[in-house]
Amino acid sequence: MLKDLLDVADNLERATDAHAAGAGDAASVLKGVTLVLRLLQQKLERHEVRPFEAKGQPFDPHVHEAISRVESAEVPAGAVAIELQKGYRIGEKLLRPAMVSVSTGPGAADGKPAGAEK
Repeated sequence: MLKDLLDVADNLERATDAHAAGAGDAASVLKGVTLVLRLLQQKLERHEVRPFEAKGQPFDPHVHEAISRVESAEVPAGAVAIELQKGYRIGEKLLRPAMVSVSTGPGAADGKPAGAEK
């Protein structure tokens, strides 16, 4: 796997060298970074490293790391409202939990979060 990552590092070095030399505008740099990201994703998938969907899923402390709670009328209480950082699995094993914000549900009519003292 590390040898595969060297291809990604090589491409990133080429991109930064070209940008430092004044070759290319912001649009071409973005295009290059997008291509390198796609290459990295292909290399990770070849080794069964894949992201998993967290947004909208019920919060599960085994695969999610909650860093905050947010009020949301669109997402039910206890579900992931915002995915701040993707979680990854290698095969069926958790490699990294998703960093998320969990919904508290819609706020009360008085503007206080649901369950707050009045």
